[in-house]
Amino acid sequence: MKPRTIYIPEKKLKFVVKRLRSFTKIDNSIHKTFVISEEQKALVEEEFIKLKTDSNYGLYWEEVKDKLFAY
Repeated sequence: MKPRTIYIPEKKLKFVVKRLRSFTKIDNSIHKTFVISEEQKALVEEEFIKLKTDSNYGLYWEEVKDKLFAY
């Protein structure tokens, strides 16, 4: 599966986030069956390295959460 990027106009973001929240349902059993590829693992590792080496890269969770729930 190829990753996809979608661009959402700022004025529609609140609507989209609200809809996504209504569709999501956490299934606690998914962690038992979820598998990621070596390529995906490498991408995550690259992000961790960027976070460790560049103090300006990324956001703190509180900042992300505040931005997400602002909509």
